[in-house]
Amino acid sequence: MEKHHSCINTRAIIEYFEAQSPEAIPALLAGLGPEIAALPDLREFLLEANNWVSSEVVIQMFRNARRISGREDIALDFGFQSAARKKLGYVQRLFPGGGSPTGHGGRGPGVHANALPPCGAVP
Repeated sequence: MEKHHSCINTRAIIEYFEAQSPEAIPALLAGLGPEIAALPDLREFLLEANNWVSSEVVIQMFRNARRISGREDIALDFGFQSAARKKLGYVQRLFPGGGSPTGHGGRGPGVHANALPPCGAVP
């Protein structure tokens, strides 16, 4: 099998369907070609970003996704949701206490609450 595309692309498609309609995963992975169909765990292979697949595999996944969803523009949703997950993951790594610099999930004083004296105070 030629290797043109990182499986980060196939991962975005699979994760979208796992979140939206997990029952459609077998149909999504159907007809991807004899070489890839022979893999012991096709889904796991396509979820691993370090694996690579041919253009034909990715094209067929997009065809399957359009057929399953009935939407020609379904790829826009894959990209949007994949980017949103990446951005959210980055924010969660920066602020593990709930997504804010306060560590309180947005409640309580901000990071700079004690940085400046109150108005009229003499330092």
